[in-house]
Amino acid sequence: MPAVKVPDTPVEVLVDILTQAKELAIANDHVPEELKSQLQKALDIASGMDHYLEKMTTQESEPLAELYEKTISHDWDKVHKEGKTMFRLPKECITGHVEGQTLKMLIHMCQAKRVLEIGMFTGYGALSMAEGLPEDGCLVACELEPYLKDFAQPIFNKSPHGRKITVKTGSAMDTLKELAAAGEQFDMVFIDADKDNYINYYNFILDNSLLRLRGVICVDNTLFKAKVYLKDATDSNGLALRKFNQFVCDDPRVEQVILPLRDGISVIRQVSVALSSETQSQITDDEVFRGVMGRPILDRMRLDGKVAYVTGAGQGIGRAFAHALGEAGAKVAVVDMDQKKAEAVAEELHLKGKGCKRNKERLKR
Repeated sequence: MPAVKVPDTPVEVLVDILTQAKELAIANDHVPEELKSQLQKALDIASGMDHYLEKMTTQESEPLAELYEKTISHDWDKVHKEGKTMFRLPKECITGHVEGQTLKMLIHMCQAKRVLEIGMFTGYGALSMAEGLPEDGCLVACELEPYLKDFAQPIFNKSPHGRKITVKTGSAMDTLKELAAAGEQFDMVFIDADKDNYINYYNFILDNSLLRLRGVICVDNTLFKAKVYLKDATDSNGLALRKFNQFVCDDPRVEQVILPLRDGISVIRQVSVALSSETQSQITDDEVFRGVMGRPILDRMRLDGKVAYVTGAGQGIGRAFAHALGEAGAKVAVVDMDQKKAEAVAEELHLKGKGCKRNKERLKR
């Protein structure tokens, strides 16, 4: 007999309540038909949202689909009873299709190369993010349960992106201390672990510069079944996340937004660097450190607004220079003795979104 689906997100809770309200209304002859009709409309809107998001979101890769099915079909209660995991792991904890593609999109948007994940479960989120990383990118996943590393590794091995993932088992805080001691930094940190420790992880990351100055922290479950804002909530996880959300909201070091996706994702970025009294005596807090108008040094070396005239741009070094100058922000005039080659390079730059000028005539010697 299949297990009863337990509402796990604010929308699912809302659908469950609306379904019960509709059944009560139908059973009561004194409830006006108009009220029954409005309840049905509300139920249609709420129950259709997740299905529509799944349908309209770019489909997951084959390894991700396989990992999802493996997670959903696994008997996690049996695994826990056999002592293979320290905790009973509900399959509802899996990141899932829409959230996985959202994380992958954030990786692309941040142009992240190094990612830290605190709390892996079966690795769906880790593999989703790894798919968004460049070929030389890497993701370090902290996972308490050794069983879960063994569970995910065969599917990581099937994916061309699995080699970007390194799983470190044991206490997440111990791993964070090791990474900090080694001077590691990350472009993005994803937190989805024990809720009571969210604040501790968050503070350690910021206090020990594990997040690069312009990096992003993403935190999962921050709308936890609506418990974070319902006044009568008593759930310990919900209260822990309510405390975390308020802490981040009041933190002058960052700004954040909570995206109402599934059970909520907070996207957090640093807006200032808090310098301790000891650090202040060592660091010159000026435009070199913080950037002119918030722009780092290399950004100020860009060629936006400039025009580059590249001869011999149809092939070889000339073609490479045309691409490099275009990627630096310049508008590129592509010139070559071979008209077709010049037009091909101009089209390459156009497809990359780099302004270019196609030469119309061959250069005369």
